[in-house]
Amino acid sequence: MVKALLIKLLLIAALASSAKAASMDVTPRSRQGKPSASSLIVFVSLGMPHEALVQLLRQAKAAHAEVAIRGLWHDSFQETYRVLQGLVQETDNGVTIDPEAFTRYHVAVVPTVVITQGKQWVSARGNVSLSYALHRLKQELPYEHQVANKENLR
Repeated sequence: MVKALLIKLLLIAALASSAKAASMDVTPRSRQGKPSASSLIVFVSLGMPHEALVQLLRQAKAAHAEVAIRGLWHDSFQETYRVLQGLVQETDNGVTIDPEAFTRYHVAVVPTVVITQGKQWVSARGNVSLSYALHRLKQELPYEHQVANKENLR
């Protein structure tokens, strides 16, 4: 089993057009452990439809967000590398393999967007644009927070 394996791959491209909102669940949470800086994380799967994955990677790049996947594609480093290499040619963003983050933020479905601030965090799941998810999440935040510059997402 892959534990705390963090792999960063740099990718290159422009922001894709925003998708219209589908369904979305917004959940405020608290997490245990040491407070950390603000962050924006987009949880995805390599098994998502290709266009949806590429669009989210491009949007995350523009928002300076981390993109995380749970583990290896077909339990293979070679297959994972092959798939990510193709995404590198289409987008300009990094992908982190971080199964612990999926557990920490209770991510059971993808895509899920998480904004953190210290021990507080909110999450939104569903097939929506990152811009829409950020708009909805910012309404739910229990603190003043500016993780991503929404102007970059237009």
